[in-house]
Amino acid sequence: MSFEEILENCRIVLMEVGEYARNSKPIGDSIVAAKKSFFGPGGGGDEISSDKAERFLEWFLLDRGNHQGRSPLTLWFLENQAGLKAEIRRMAEVLQDSLVGVFRVQGFQGDDLEVEDSLGRGQFVIS
Repeated sequence: MSFEEILENCRIVLMEVGEYARNSKPIGDSIVAAKKSFFGPGGGGDEISSDKAERFLEWFLLDRGNHQGRSPLTLWFLENQAGLKAEIRRMAEVLQDSLVGVFRVQGFQGDDLEVEDSLGRGQFVIS
């Protein structure tokens, strides 16, 4: 699979999960609390740069557990996996295993980067 095909499959999954989240009242109702969690007590204010808004949206759709600890991506996938094309299903599975958020660099060890998730999910090593 080419890089362009991977990007397109990722775009398709994100668009479908975004549409799913927009049409789900429980997910939509959780946005205010999610903004406070991601941006801090001010919730990001009225003026959020597009850069920060994109990071929030990726985190919200892919990583933040809303219902029974499941992200909008996981909820969408569970409801739709049987009807998905193989390459879209695989992309959704890969995205479910990703970790989106803001990380604090803790140090370097050889070629490894040690980071700490600022939302309290632990420390990770990126090789």
